[in-house]
Amino acid sequence: MKYPQMPCASACTRGAFLGGCKNITTIRCRNHWGFDILTLIICFIIVLPTVVSARELTFNEAINIAVNHSSRGQIIRGDLDVAERSYFARKVSFWVPEISIRGSIPAYEVNETYSYLPGTDTKTTGQRTMVDWESYINLDQNLITGGKLTFRAFLRRNEWDYPQLDRNNDLLVAVDEDRRLGSFDLTLDQPILKPSEPKYELNNKKDDLEIARLTRCEALAALKQEVAEAYFGVLQMTLHKKIADYRMESARLQANIDSLKFIDSVLSEESLLESTSARLDTELEQFDIESELLAKQRELFILLDFESGRDLVVNAPQIMTGIDSTTVRRLLADADVAVPVLKAKCEYRKAERAARYEASSRGLTGTLSATYGKESGRVETTLQGRDDLDLRSWGVNLMFDYPIWDGGATGASIKAAELTAEKARIEFERTLKASKSEIESLINSISISSRKLEILNQKISLTKNRLDIARSRFEDGQISKIKYFESSIEYLESQNNYYEELKNYLIDTFQLEGKFSS
Repeated sequence: MKYPQMPCASACTRGAFLGGCKNITTIRCRNHWGFDILTLIICFIIVLPTVVSARELTFNEAINIAVNHSSRGQIIRGDLDVAERSYFARKVSFWVPEISIRGSIPAYEVNETYSYLPGTDTKTTGQRTMVDWESYINLDQNLITGGKLTFRAFLRRNEWDYPQLDRNNDLLVAVDEDRRLGSFDLTLDQPILKPSEPKYELNNKKDDLEIARLTRCEALAALKQEVAEAYFGVLQMTLHKKIADYRMESARLQANIDSLKFIDSVLSEESLLESTSARLDTELEQFDIESELLAKQRELFILLDFESGRDLVVNAPQIMTGIDSTTVRRLLADADVAVPVLKAKCEYRKAERAARYEASSRGLTGTLSATYGKESGRVETTLQGRDDLDLRSWGVNLMFDYPIWDGGATGASIKAAELTAEKARIEFERTLKASKSEIESLINSISISSRKLEILNQKISLTKNRLDIARSRFEDGQISKIKYFESSIEYLESQNNYYEELKNYLIDTFQLEGKFSS
């Protein structure tokens, strides 16, 4: 009896059919299985890096990376650090003086001159040699009143060699002079009849710090909203891609069926062209969805500082609960201290302070200067011997300044500052009135989204049951594959609707979070 030889039959199978040599058959079987194992190992090595490179990224992890580890989060924190250090630098100048040590190394200088000798009418050529060394400590202290206190302590050492007339002997002699002196001077400069500029700048820095803290809350909330948009964009576009795959496969099956019907003259050519066109439309739609999915992934990569081309697996977070009544009452009660209100209040305070400072800085102004100094030490020369010095000096000076006419520039500057302050006041009052209504709107939106999520979750369960029934009927041959695809698409669309509402819920929650600093 002759057995038909199958084209894909292995050597082992042929040996079993033909009853050939068992040893040869065994060797061939072993070689065939060895080739299969080697093929599996190569496929595993090729596929393994792709599987390992895919990373599962939860929503909470994405938020944490964006806020605490991304460059965007570092920039937000850096802005607050800059404001804190700027305020501290301005404030500490009123607590601790700026201390500096200055001086020079011994300097050697020689000058030759042709001039009158001291106390004579005779000109002569002389040479003056000087060796000087000087150092001092300088302390500058800013005062909250706008003044400045300066203290300097000097140490001097001078060795001079110069010609001088000796009146006792009426001879020209070379005099050696050695100076060793110590001195200090204290200077106070205090503006009067005008506001303190350091105090004005300090208060502005304090308001800038408060604004930076409030801006940080808003910036972090905005960053979380962007992450939610990008994360759910990837999640939803992944669902859209699956839906597009089902639709394309369904359209392809329908086009094949219509082609057979057209061959059997059951279907018109126009209907065949319509089904073929629908298949092409689904293929084009799939290309658009793949492109949009890549765009959403790039957006998420940029926010999280991930390398492009990395495979991510994203999952929807757990369903969120609504806001309880106690929290609602607390949020509405704190509407007057919301972040936008506090920011507008700080801006109004700065503008009002600037208007007062501008008005007070004009007109009659003055500066009070007071100095006190003391110098002690010794001066020793070859002619006069040693002299001990103990010198004091002091003085008070009061200067006034009153502008007479500047063409109206002063009045215009003051008016501009007042208008800016009025604008800031109106903005503050508008923000204060709108704060409560905005918070109420967000709370209502979150509550509605929470209830809608419960209903959408039930709809997902319902479409999942319908999909299971359709799968069972398809496996039993009761429905076509196209009908089964329709149930799969319905299930995926219900998931997409749930994700869309969950995204809106999270964005509103983050927006409400950005309204409060705590």
